[in-house]
Amino acid sequence: MFASLFLVFALADTKAALPECAPSLSVATQTCYHPTPTTWNSAKRFIFELNRATTAEIKWHLPSIERLAQLPLPCETNAQDTQQWWMSSSFLQHGDEILVGAYHCGSGATEFVPVNQALKLLLIR
Repeated sequence: MFASLFLVFALADTKAALPECAPSLSVATQTCYHPTPTTWNSAKRFIFELNRATTAEIKWHLPSIERLAQLPLPCETNAQDTQQWWMSSSFLQHGDEILVGAYHCGSGATEFVPVNQALKLLLIR
């Protein structure tokens, strides 16, 4: 029971520690998240607009899969499996299809998924 209570508090602390991405974030803020899962094209547009609206020299970008594995992602164990996938900066072209790298915060699994699949976003500076 105590372990499950600790897990609930740990998840709450992680969510509180990650601010929602906004141009008004302090330059000292190194990570932020976008609250709505989004496709690769929408993510690129969101990052472009976010960077355009900020005055910081270090711009926001998607992390690599390796970096996602190191970060304390808010990963809810009772969430649907599709809500635990995070977008990475990796992408590849397979024939006519472009795929984006995804990281599963619960299992640590990685895979390439179609760019039209909505994934959670964590941005870093």
